[in-house]
Amino acid sequence: MPVPNLHSALTEPIVEGWLVDSSLQHLTKQTGTLSERIDTLSHEVGQIKRLISNRDTNERYRSEANQENAAVTEEVNQEQTALRFAANEVHEGQGVELRFLNKMKDHLVYTNDKITAEDGTAIKIAIFRDSKIVTAGQLSSARIEILVLHDKFYDAAPDNWTACEFDAHIVSSSKGAVLGGVLRVKLKNGEASLSDVSFNMPSSKTGSKKLILAARVLSSDKAGLQIKEAVMNQPVEVQVNRNKYQIIALF
Repeated sequence: MPVPNLHSALTEPIVEGWLVDSSLQHLTKQTGTLSERIDTLSHEVGQIKRLISNRDTNERYRSEANQENAAVTEEVNQEQTALRFAANEVHEGQGVELRFLNKMKDHLVYTNDKITAEDGTAIKIAIFRDSKIVTAGQLSSARIEILVLHDKFYDAAPDNWTACEFDAHIVSSSKGAVLGGVLRVKLKNGEASLSDVSFNMPSSKTGSKKLILAARVLSSDKAGLQIKEAVMNQPVEVQVNRNKYQIIALF
């Protein structure tokens, strides 16, 4: 019967335990290294994401800045164009005026009836310079207001009236507005139609037997020019609307 090797019997478990511990230590070390590598990669991925985000943000800012610069440039160009037109208008002289292009239908009109021309269409008005309609520039789109003058205007003011003479004959009433409807219109290519204007009260209540339709450019749209006002060439008598039906009943 062979004698057991006591040394081998004692050392084998020790060796096996040492190998297991060594393997565990190596595995732990590898795991730690792998974890560190994962952390490093995560950090690098985060940096890459931030770089991409910053790049996108910068591109967006550049795009917005370019759009804003383009808008500012366009606005400056428009202002420069308007200034050039205004400068040309001033340079070309003061022969600028509003004119009615047609006459009123009757010498007798009634309250609340739309004011129309002889052919039944709307009254038209235009802005002229040197006897030509202004179709371009700031004046071609000026805003105008419709007014009424006392019938003594032509007696008191010659053809070349002043702005002060015009203003002195504007009708105003403590009883309300003399005119109704759309009393401010904007010229388009130098012209406009007065399709919704009517008298609110008879001329007898204004202190005048007859009234004169007139118009002028708003002060803010004159571009520094003296613009002659438009004055209808015939005064009209205005009666209350019910008188029209009484006259019809007589016939």
